[in-house]
Amino acid sequence: MAHGGTRPGAGRIPTGRKRRFFYITDEEAAQVAALIEKLREEESSMTQAQYYETTGDKLQGDDQIRAYRAAQKHLDCTADTYIDDFKRIQDKIIGALEARLEVKIKRDPSFED
Repeated sequence: MAHGGTRPGAGRIPTGRKRRFFYITDEEAAQVAALIEKLREEESSMTQAQYYETTGDKLQGDDQIRAYRAAQKHLDCTADTYIDDFKRIQDKIIGALEARLEVKIKRDPSFED
C-alpha cells in the first residue's frame, strides 16, 4: 500500500501569495505594511463565498475551478440573491472549464470531443 504523494484536489485552495523581496526605505516599508494590512482586513470582512470567489478570480486552471466550487458551496441559501450569486459563479466555473479545454486542444491538436 503506497503512502506517498498527493491526491488531486486534496488540500487547501492556494491563496496565490508568494514571498517577495524588495529593496525599499523604512518609510516605504511602513507604507507597504499599511497597504497589506488594509487589503487583508478587506479580505477578512468578506463572507467565505466572497473570499473564495475573489481568490478564484486571481488563480488559473484547476485551482481556479476549485475556488469557484468552494464559493458556490459556501453561498448562503437563505439570502435573497442566492440564485443570482449561484448563476454568476456557475458562469465563472464554465468559463474556467472552457479555458482549460482550449489549453488541452492547443497542446494536443489530435484531441477531439
